[in-house]
Amino acid sequence: MTEGTMIELLANGSPMVAFAGFLAWNFFQNRKQIEEMNTRQLELYRELSAEKSQAEDKVRERYERVISDLQTRDQQMRTSLENRLDKVEQQLIAIAERLNRVELKEIARGAGI
Repeated sequence: MTEGTMIELLANGSPMVAFAGFLAWNFFQNRKQIEEMNTRQLELYRELSAEKSQAEDKVRERYERVISDLQTRDQQMRTSLENRLDKVEQQLIAIAERLNRVELKEIARGAGI
């Protein structure tokens, strides 16, 4: 249909033709608006997904850092306790050796009586 025919139909046609034209125009405008809204919603969804992903990464990094710190602290405590136990063991060995010497001296004194 040519432009001249459309104008003639609108000018000479019934009011229903003009109303049908309005409805067609309105349909295409609404469709265009819906597509724009969908595009904006998709962009917003992508932004929110990216923000969520960044927040999850921050939480994950913090969690890993805390776990690492706790593991380091735990290892340091173990090492410290092991060192202390080694010292206590050495002291006990030294005390046991002294007691043996004292017992040997006592036995030697007792045998000499």
